[in-house]
Amino acid sequence: MPSRVLPAAPASTETLQDEELFAVGEHSPWRAALRVLQADRAALGGLILLGLFVAIAIAAPLIAPYDPLAIHLSDKLQGPSARYPLGTDQLGRDLASRLIYGTRSTLGSAIPTTIGLLLIGLAIGTTAGYLGGWVDRVVVGSIDVLLALPRLILSLTLVGFLGPSLQSLLIAIIAVGWADHARIFRAATLAAREWEFVLAARALGASDLRIMARHILPNVIGPIVVLATLDLGHIILMISSLSFLGLGIQPPTPEWGAMLNDARTYLEHAPHLVLLPGLCILLSVLACNLLGDGLRAALDPRSRHR
Repeated sequence: MPSRVLPAAPASTETLQDEELFAVGEHSPWRAALRVLQADRAALGGLILLGLFVAIAIAAPLIAPYDPLAIHLSDKLQGPSARYPLGTDQLGRDLASRLIYGTRSTLGSAIPTTIGLLLIGLAIGTTAGYLGGWVDRVVVGSIDVLLALPRLILSLTLVGFLGPSLQSLLIAIIAVGWADHARIFRAATLAAREWEFVLAARALGASDLRIMARHILPNVIGPIVVLATLDLGHIILMISSLSFLGLGIQPPTPEWGAMLNDARTYLEHAPHLVLLPGLCILLSVLACNLLGDGLRAALDPRSRHR
């Protein structure tokens, strides 16, 4: 997974107002970031590819040529043809339809999981970083314990304890992954709470909740956007890996990792059953990483200056 680098904090000023954080003027940092992103062909390619996967997932019932669960044993293990553009699997199911619906299964699981990870990590990390004291010590201790354990092994243990299912898979990923997000948002909050306009708001009697919502949270939007994009690719890989091991989405539901598991015994006779789901996983993760790297560079003023 690509390394995560936080965008630099904006310069502190006593006169900075809330609305200035989202200024859209000629010298707005957000407009400058957009210009950098537009010039990054790799990031634009990742955005287009990811958008294509999302569009396929949304329009799956409209564009899939067949029912992905329909079995036709007389047509099993066929290669690409006019009737079956990508061939069929070991049960005669249309591979193109299963890949299209697999996009919906994989992204439909990965996107909510990414949002859940970000919200939990943001709430815990921001609260610990701003309040400090014993709250911060408890959170930091919990983060250290979770980060010291192998993430995949811990996820396997949780899914094995809860039982193999999509719900267990998502719970395991969120329970294991929130610590990394909380650590990043805590670090951003520790820096943000010392900015002069935050100290001024505190001196004027603003509540802690208002300061975090109106002054600190808008200034960590950059890390949130970057983390969401990079984590989406990582979570797609996690879901596919655990489904391949039989601990995630269960057959006959079409999902890329589960399709790889079903097809591994037919690699010699029907390699397309393995290559095509693997290619979908590769392209989706690559799209997220390219877009995430582009967003990270665009939202970092130091990168824009270079």
